[in-house]
Amino acid sequence: MTKTQLPMLALAILVVAASLAVASPASAVSTGTISGTLTDLGGTYTVSATGIIDAVNVTHAIAPVETVADSAGKYTFSLPPGSYRIFAHQSLRGDACDEIWNGGTPYESQSPIIVVTAGSTATADVDFPAGGLVYGEINYSTGPVLSGGVATAYIEDDAVGELRFMESKWASPDGSYRLGPMPAGKYVIRFSDQRTNGLTTTQYWFNHDDLAGAQVVTVTVGSPVESVNEFFEPYVRRVSRIGGADRFEVAAHVAASYPSGLDEVFVVDGLNYPDALSASASAAALAAPILLVSPDSIPDATATALSSLNPKHIVVVGGPTSVSPAVFDQLNQDALNGATRIGGADRYEASRNLAEYVFGASGLSGQGGANTVYVATGTNFPDALAAGPAAADENGPLLLVDGSANGIDVATRQLIEDLGASDIVIAGGPASVDAQVASDLAAIPGVVEVPRPAGADRYQSAVNVGKQAFDLADTVYLTTGSKFPDALAGGALAGTLGAPVLLVQHDCIPRSAFQQMLFLRPHDVVILGGTASVGTGVENLDECSS
Repeated sequence: MTKTQLPMLALAILVVAASLAVASPASAVSTGTISGTLTDLGGTYTVSATGIIDAVNVTHAIAPVETVADSAGKYTFSLPPGSYRIFAHQSLRGDACDEIWNGGTPYESQSPIIVVTAGSTATADVDFPAGGLVYGEINYSTGPVLSGGVATAYIEDDAVGELRFMESKWASPDGSYRLGPMPAGKYVIRFSDQRTNGLTTTQYWFNHDDLAGAQVVTVTVGSPVESVNEFFEPYVRRVSRIGGADRFEVAAHVAASYPSGLDEVFVVDGLNYPDALSASASAAALAAPILLVSPDSIPDATATALSSLNPKHIVVVGGPTSVSPAVFDQLNQDALNGATRIGGADRYEASRNLAEYVFGASGLSGQGGANTVYVATGTNFPDALAAGPAAADENGPLLLVDGSANGIDVATRQLIEDLGASDIVIAGGPASVDAQVASDLAAIPGVVEVPRPAGADRYQSAVNVGKQAFDLADTVYLTTGSKFPDALAGGALAGTLGAPVLLVQHDCIPRSAFQQMLFLRPHDVVILGGTASVGTGVENLDECSS
C-alpha cells in the first residue's frame, strides 16, 4: 500500500490499521492501548518540539486517529481492537529523517503489526535513524527557478518492487534545495516546476521526462550527495484529449497508442459496462488494448483498429448475450491464432473466469497468482473505473462482486485463496459493498489487509482508490464520473502505463481530484472522451468551486 503526502509542519504520530477487525459501535468502549517513545538515533531530536500530531489510517479500515507526544517524546493511543502499525512524521527537526514506521524502517511492509484487544497494552517505540542528505539546484536553462521549484525523493522498496514517497522540499529563491536527512537507501529524485496552478512540468534526475530514464541516487549517512541538479526548459503544459464521434471510436483512438502485432487484444460489449470493467486490469497485465463492439455487430471504427493492430489472438470477454456468436465468429477470423471467449453465467462468474485466465496458476500473465486483488460492485461503474488501473499497477485483477449480498460467494472466496492474495482492496463504501462482504473477505485464509479507500462521493473515492497504488505518476487520465463509455478502453491504457484514472465533472475538476494531481504533479494530463462528456473547463484544468 502507499501513503499520501503529509503536512510539512510538525511532528506526527500516525496509526495505521492493518485489518478490519474493528469494534462495533456497541462495543466501542472496549479498547486497548499502544504507547511508546520517539527517539532520534541521529542525536538531533528536540523533545520540546511536540507540535501537531496527525494520525493517518493508511488502510482506511477505521477513521484517522490523532494524538500528540509530550515534551519527553512519549505518546499513548487508546484504540478499538484491531491490527495496527505506528508511523511518525517530523519536519521541524533539522537533522533527522522525516517519516519512519515503528521498527525503525521507512517501509510500511517491514513494520511490525501490533494486535490490539480489549484491555491489552502494547509498546511501540519509534526510532529515527541517522539520515543522509541530498543537495542541488533547480534551474531553467536560462537562469534560476525564482519560485515554484520542488524536489521530491522516493525511496526504492525492493521487497515489493515499488517507489515510496519520502520527502518533498521547495527550492530557495536561488534554486537551491536540500532533501533530508533521509534513511540510507536508493532514491529516485523528481523535480517539479510549479509556477502556475501546480499542474506543471516534472522531470527526473538527470533531465529525463519519464521514470524509466531516472538515475538512482544512493544516500548514505555522513556523506552528503551533492550537485543533484536539474535544468528545465521553458514549460509548455501538456494536456491532450482522446475523443471520437462515439464510444467505439474513442476506444479505437485509445488503441492507436499501442503498437501493431500485439499478442492479445481484448474485445467487450460497448453497450454495457461490467465486462469492460473486469477486463481493464487483465488487459493492462498483458499490455493489451480493449476494443468495443455491439452485441450483434462490429462497428467500422473497431474493425479498422483491429486491422491496424493485427493481433495474434483476441480475448472476447462476455457470454453470447454480450457478444453474439456471429460477432465472435468474425473476430475469430481477425486474428492469426483466433479468438477465445471468457464468459460466465453472469457478470460475476465472467469476472472470476477472466481473473483466472490471466492471473491464475497457468494464466496468460505468467504470474501464477496475485498478491493484491481489487474488488468492486458489479451493479454500478464509478468505483471500478479507478480501481482497474490501480489493480493493474499492483499486478492484480479487478473482481466484480454482488455488493448488496450478505456476504461473499464461495466461488469468489476460493479464487482469491487460489491466487494467494494477501491484500484485498475494496473500491467503494458500505453502500456499494456491504460490510458483511468486507468481513468475509478479511476471513479468507492468507489475507492480511482489507482496506476500503472510500470517499464522500465518487470523485473522492476514485482519488482514494488511486492512492492505494500510486505514489507518483507521470500521466493522469481524466474522465467523466457520470457516464461509463469513454473510460471503458482508457482504463486498460492507464493501467498499462502505470497511470491513475480520476473522475471529473463536465466542466471542472473536483477539488479532491485536483489536490491529488497537485501531489502527483504529472507532466501529461489525458482527457478521455469528447467535449460533450468532458468540457473545455477540464481541458483548462479548472478546479470546481465546491
